[in-house]
Order: sequence, then C-alpha cells, then structure tokens
Amino acid sequence: MGIAAVTSFAAPLDNKDVAAEPALLAHVDADALRSTAVGKAVLADADVQTKLAAVQAMFNFDFRTQLHGFTIYTTVDHTEDPVLIIYAEFDPERLITLAKVFPGFQAETNGARVIYNWVDQKKKSADGSGEIYASLSGHRVIFSKSKSQITTALDVIEGKTASFSDGKLLLETEPGELVVAQGVALKLNFANNNPSAAIFQASKSVRVQLGEEGDDVSAKVRLDAKDDDAANQIAAMVNGLLAVLHFQKDNPDLLKLANAINVRQDGEAVTLGAKAPSADIIHLLQKGAAEERQKQEQHLNETNAPAGNGL
Repeated sequence: MGIAAVTSFAAPLDNKDVAAEPALLAHVDADALRSTAVGKAVLADADVQTKLAAVQAMFNFDFRTQLHGFTIYTTVDHTEDPVLIIYAEFDPERLITLAKVFPGFQAETNGARVIYNWVDQKKKSADGSGEIYASLSGHRVIFSKSKSQITTALDVIEGKTASFSDGKLLLETEPGELVVAQGVALKLNFANNNPSAAIFQASKSVRVQLGEEGDDVSAKVRLDAKDDDAANQIAAMVNGLLAVLHFQKDNPDLLKLANAINVRQDGEAVTLGAKAPSADIIHLLQKGAAEERQKQEQHLNETNAPAGNGL
C-alpha cells in the first residue's frame, strides 16, 4: 500500500463519522490550530521543532503537515469505551509494522475490513486489560478499547448505520471565527464534591468551543441546567469561583484572564464567554515553557552534582 491520499478532506468535524447518539463528543481541527497565531508561535518554538523533528525521524510522520485533526466520542450505551478517530496522511504499512512490536499483536480480517489488536502494558497495569483495538479506513486511524466499538465505528463511517446529525448540539460559530476545538457532553458523571464538580453535577449538558477571532483567542462554555433553579445555582457557583480568582492579586496573568470571562444566564442556560489577545496567550505559553525548562535544568544540575565528602 502507498501513502493514503487525504489532500481532499476537510479537518473540521465530520458528522458522518460519529455515532448517532453520542454521550460525549470532542473534535480538534489541527489544520485550523496551525493557522492561528498561537499555533504558529508554538510551532516556531525551537524546543517544539526539535521534538517534532525527532518524531518525524522515528515514525516518518510530520505532525506539522500530516496531522489534520482528531475526533473522540462515546455512545450512550458505552460511556467507558471511547472511539478515537485520527485524520492524517499516513503510510498504512509503516503503521502496521510499528504496531507489530506490541505484545499480543493480532490482525483479524473480515471482508475488506481488518481489525488489529494488541496489549498496551502501561494501560494493562492501570485497568487490568490493556487491550487496544484499531482499524484503518481511508485517511482515518480508528482506536478503541473494545472490538465491538471499532466494528460499530466502521459501520457508521461506511454508512451502514445512522450517524450524528444534530448539529444544534454544538455551539454556533460567530461570523469570522475560526473554530479550533469543539465538543459536547450529554451524559455527565462527576463523583467529586469540589465546587467545579458541583457545577457539572447541576448540568444536564456542557458545550465548549475554542477558536480564534481576529487577533483574539475566543472560548465559550455553555452549561444547560435541569431547570431554572439549577441554572441560578450554576451561575452563582461560577461567579463565586471567578470572585476567588479576582483576589489573586499576586498573579497578574491569572487575574487578567479572569477579568476576560463574562457570565450570562438565559433561562436554563448559563454561558461563559472569554476573549483574550492571542499575544497574551502566547506570552503565557512561552513563560510556562521557560519555567519548565528552568526546572528541568535545575533538576539535571542537582542530579549531576558531585556527592558530598561526608565530612
């Protein structure tokens, strides 16, 4: 097989690839991300370039040009078995060769379909199974922990079963806004008792969207409550958390971001919106990266420091 031809497909969410009734749905448009000011700044970073070059040398895959997007979703009946679809330009034979090094590698052929599976030792220690299932479909690489979910995902992609069609579940895009990531959660399960979890516990659905609008990074979160009283509680909790952030006078960057967030309640819906200059976000990312490098250098120096003489 040669390299999959994918230059004609679009990176935004493809509803036809998603099951009809998702409990959770998220999509990242890698092409859009690379075209934003923040994406360009990240890719221009010397450390990032070095790491991506190393990945390219090892896997013959360039994240900067060949990764176009990815979608993850769960269904109402299988909330613990997510399906991950990666859209990319890849060499199928090379991917299969790389997968063969994993323990327990197998390939099961059923007509034109081939489903691969192997054991991920790291995941095995975490959940006791560690089985990974995968399949290739055109420009897609599909992953799941369940063989049945891979089969169902292929049925959806091939048009043999119903696909996601309710675009109203996702937030509307503003004119001139470039959407980088979007998602919706319709079946929420938060067992924690912290204030953030309480906000989601009072919601029947959560919608998110991240993008770029002009020179700003834009973010929106909509929490749909079970009723007006629950919406009032959500709005109160959100405003309370923001009030706490406004007291962080010793962290001007965090304070600046908190000031950019506005909260609006409309009946059972509570919407958080924020816009911040892309330059500010780039500054925060660069500052965080510099602090992380400093920590790593300090740790390396401490590790390589000569041992004391014991006197």
